[in-house]
Amino acid sequence: MPDVCADDPCGAGAGDPFVPHLTTAAEARGDAVVVHVTGEIDAETAAEFRDAVTRLLDGRLMVVVLIGVAFLGSAGLAALLGIRDRAVASGAVVRFVVGGNRVVIRPLTITGVARELELYDELGPALRDPAPGAA
Repeated sequence: MPDVCADDPCGAGAGDPFVPHLTTAAEARGDAVVVHVTGEIDAETAAEFRDAVTRLLDGRLMVVVLIGVAFLGSAGLAALLGIRDRAVASGAVVRFVVGGNRVVIRPLTITGVARELELYDELGPALRDPAPGAA
């Protein structure tokens, strides 16, 4: 599966050190799609990040790895909820791996968004857990 925003880091103005930089790369892992995210998810990158990730929804489990995120602003929180909403609407399951990344965990917890998302510390369990409602 190709990088989602490898050539132009989600419209973040590659080469300009003052413009937020975000890179996403997707890979197939068995019956799942894993999206690795690195950089900043803010007002400059959030909409394109959300759109790039949701374009990959195809009914399979999607796991979005946020361990490499260096900043998560309010627009980024909205993008994560948008990804979750589009996954639910399409019948897919989306999970987010946060590891010990306090840059991600803190805003998710403070705002209550953490209660709205399936969060995992590691990729393995996110891939292995059965889908909600599965017998």
